[in-house]
Order: sequence, then C-alpha cells, then structure tokens
Amino acid sequence: MTCILIILSVGTHTLLAIFVLVHFFQGFLITNREIISAEIEDFEYTPKPEYEGVFTVFNEPDEVSLLQRFFDHILDVKPHIFVTYNGDFFDWPFIEARAAVHDLDMKQQIGFSRNRDGVYACRSAMHMDCLW
Repeated sequence: MTCILIILSVGTHTLLAIFVLVHFFQGFLITNREIISAEIEDFEYTPKPEYEGVFTVFNEPDEVSLLQRFFDHILDVKPHIFVTYNGDFFDWPFIEARAAVHDLDMKQQIGFSRNRDGVYACRSAMHMDCLW
C-alpha cells in the first residue's frame, strides 16, 4: 500500500491540514478546526474516470488532535511506501517539530525519524522523496 502525504501549514508554527492519499482510490483529509472555520464534508475528486477518488475527512478540534489522528491513521492503514515531495526537508521535519510541541514523539508514534544520512526512514515502510 502506498501513502502520499501533502502537508498544509500556516507559516512555520501551525499545522493546517494533512492530505493522505492511499493508493489512488481513497484519500483522507485531516483538518485543524482551530484554523479552518467550518466542517469539511467527505468529498470525491476524480480527475479521470480511471482515477476515482473518495476522500474521507476528519475535522479535528486542534493541532494535537490532528497529529494524533494522523499517527493513529498511519498505524491503522500500515502503508508500505510513503511518497513525499521534499519530505526529508519539509514534511517529516515539520510534523516531527509540531508533534514535539505537543509532547508527541513521531518516532515512538509511527517509527519515522531522521537517520544519520539526513533521510527520514522507518523499519516498517519505505519513504520515497520525489524531490531527488
């Protein structure tokens, strides 16, 4: 199972939302209601008929709930491959830093951490950073 992450932030201090696209057929949007003023309903995004996409939305009350939902979702879905664009230098460090603000340890939660080569890795999944 492949998991594509898209991180949306407000500056460098608040996590706005995380898109998690699993395969190309089902996606998840986790929102931070401290920033987004209205509930977002589940939606469908189908760019081409062969890529039907149903998105389930989790409207979380705050950033710590958003992060915990993300970590729980990763543990539930158990993706084998994470695909990011600049994930080693933005997505993973940003999630790790925002989690630390709330006393959450990303490595302890989902096993991802920066290795000695500066790349984020996990024992149970592969990370492909498409920037390189």
